[in-house]
Amino acid sequence: MKLQIPSSSLRPYQIPFFAAMQSGCKEAVLVQSRRSGKDFVSHAWTCYAALSRKGTYWVLMPQQNMIRRSFWQGIDANSGQRILDIHYPEAIRTKTLIQEMMIELVNGSTIQFLGSDQPDALVGSGVCGVTISEGAISNPNAISYITPMLAENDGWLVVNSTPRGKNWFYDYFMELQADPDAYTCILTADDCGHIPPHILERERRRKSKGLFMQEYMCSFAHGMEGSVYLQEMATVANGGQICSVPYDPAVPVFTAWDIGYDDKTAIVWFQVGIGGDIRVIDYMEDNGEQPRYYLDIVDGKGFNYHTHFLPHDGGHNRFGMESIAKQFSDLGYSNYVLPRVPNLQPAIEATKVQLAKTVFDSAKTARLVSALNAYRYEYDDKMGRFKRQPLHDWASDGCDSFRYAAQAAKMGLCSTGNWGAPLDYSEIDKGNVW
Repeated sequence: MKLQIPSSSLRPYQIPFFAAMQSGCKEAVLVQSRRSGKDFVSHAWTCYAALSRKGTYWVLMPQQNMIRRSFWQGIDANSGQRILDIHYPEAIRTKTLIQEMMIELVNGSTIQFLGSDQPDALVGSGVCGVTISEGAISNPNAISYITPMLAENDGWLVVNSTPRGKNWFYDYFMELQADPDAYTCILTADDCGHIPPHILERERRRKSKGLFMQEYMCSFAHGMEGSVYLQEMATVANGGQICSVPYDPAVPVFTAWDIGYDDKTAIVWFQVGIGGDIRVIDYMEDNGEQPRYYLDIVDGKGFNYHTHFLPHDGGHNRFGMESIAKQFSDLGYSNYVLPRVPNLQPAIEATKVQLAKTVFDSAKTARLVSALNAYRYEYDDKMGRFKRQPLHDWASDGCDSFRYAAQAAKMGLCSTGNWGAPLDYSEIDKGNVW
């Protein structure tokens, strides 16, 4: 029996990408219109490459449950076939490990389907090729973990997506456009011709201009649909608020922490001006470490510290251990546990106001800026609208830590007029001020 790989003929606009990869290209970015087959051609290349060279291959989507639902368990509406079987026919597979979402091919290659939301888990030897689907809403740290392994194994990386504003994916695309050894393309609905004109015109009427331009004309100008801080971060970017923000030794430094027990710990370093403007001078996130590890990093900055702001659960004892606040105090660090916010929406609105008077250091806080751009409401497929609660993904930790910084500034805890003077916390502790 003979099989065709790719499983069906490539469309004319897909051939240049496939030819470039066959010719030895090691890095490619596909910016394409919705429903233009960017995932199809990416899977086609992955299958072809895995059969051509024995090794380990990964296919990533933004979240593990997303790739399980839409690909691993997905059914093609037209043919009724499993999507997995269309791209990787059973005849070329010797093993299909359901729980691990991994297949083994007849030549010994393995292809595993993973989420990029936990980049720390992306470790392994012998990785020869990686495809990242929907790169614009994927964790940007994933590439940092992947590229060293690919460099060691002479491997390749393909990232595909429709735009979601000028976030990390936009920067990555622009970087590769200037690289003569990389392959890049922008293919709009007009370029691909995959949608009949009357249907495309109907979509134009039904969607906002910005969303239509993003989804079908590959415009980076609109921003991520459903983004919590869509307009605010656009103003930040356009207003020159992402720039060089040096540490001012004459002004105290504050930190705001989102403490990770099962996920990451994120820390924002900031200074506050007389008018309440926040100057974010540094940022970090890590996981699996004890407080002393983070405090050593804090000390290593050499800043003149005033207060370290902790979330409300920083005052809780967990699993028989003393609270983070107590551990900080015992180690000699001045900290303040912020009151719990029972309703997230007013806190988000207050954070939006604060963003208008915040500047971010372009070099040291790029990860935080990416998180603020990527923080988005989860879409409810059944109801056809966005949920009220933001999606908890890689962007949440950084956004929470900045929200705590905004909360502290809003509550007057960083006011220059109050430095060295006792504050009346009676209304603050009741949550009435915030």
